Amino acid sequence: MRCAVLRLASRVSPLTRARARAIGVFTTALLQWFASPYVLRLVLDGEHATVTTLNLLAQPQTRTFSIQDMREPQTMRPLATFEVDGRIYFVDGNTADERLLAKLGLKKTVIKQPAEEEEDD
Repeated sequence: MRCAVLRLASRVSPLTRARARAIGVFTTALLQWFASPYVLRLVLDGEHATVTTLNLLAQPQTRTFSIQDMREPQTMRPLATFEVDGRIYFVDGNTADERLLAKLGLKKTVIKQPAEEEEDD
């Protein structure tokens, strides 16, 4: 089976290979753009907050900023809870501590799960 796949792949034109690579790069970049604001960890320390997100290579990035710098996001992005210095962050309301969100003055954003269809008997 593996040899058959390799033989088939060797017959694919360079243009088709380039298109497949371009689609892969585009979808990866789109997924990164969509998911990049997701906050893995939010820690409050007095008047400062520390957030941990992931970069393009799925490596953790930690940023610390003043709570006073947090603003309501000015974006059409579906996953956006707050903005700091032009960078957008998303805190999942399903997993966030409601007291922490209230203290920060953030709205609870919940990702709704699709309702299971009821079977008619």
